[in-house]
Amino acid sequence: VSTPLLDPFRLPTEELKDGRLRIEFDGSDLARYVTAAWGGVTKMFQIHDPPACVAATTAGLAQLRNRSMSSLADEFRSKQAARKNPRVNVEAVSNDFLKFIRRQYEKHYANSGLPEEYWDGPEFLAGGFGRDDAHPSLYRIKVKENTVELVYSSGRAGVAWAGQSDAVQRLLF
Repeated sequence: VSTPLLDPFRLPTEELKDGRLRIEFDGSDLARYVTAAWGGVTKMFQIHDPPACVAATTAGLAQLRNRSMSSLADEFRSKQAARKNPRVNVEAVSNDFLKFIRRQYEKHYANSGLPEEYWDGPEFLAGGFGRDDAHPSLYRIKVKENTVELVYSSGRAGVAWAGQSDAVQRLLF
């Protein structure tokens, strides 16, 4: 969990006659700091079954509305399995997943009083292969920005990650 906070030591201060300090700041002076972390979180999960096998990884927020991302993914997967017309490509699954998670995201922050510009959004990488896909593909799902972006398709592949990259960079180097 991260929270937007103000670090008063990074800003110019003025001492008033009565000994109090004055600090002038605006929203751009706020920075996100991790205020709680959990171990044992499931970061990779399947979100759709055949005819479009799609798995996703998550970065950012570990939960929405006191539910883990993996439990939300399980709910999405169950709802997709019950569809009369199942999705047959990774792009359609990724777009449906964004709509589902975005609804949870908006409910999560609905009563927070925090302006939307300070909401912290999870990110997902969703990839796989569907019956109507010529090649496997990978999409980046940004919940805060409400976007689904194609990362790899048409037989191209590579490395992609989201979140803090220092551990991945050490592994790659």
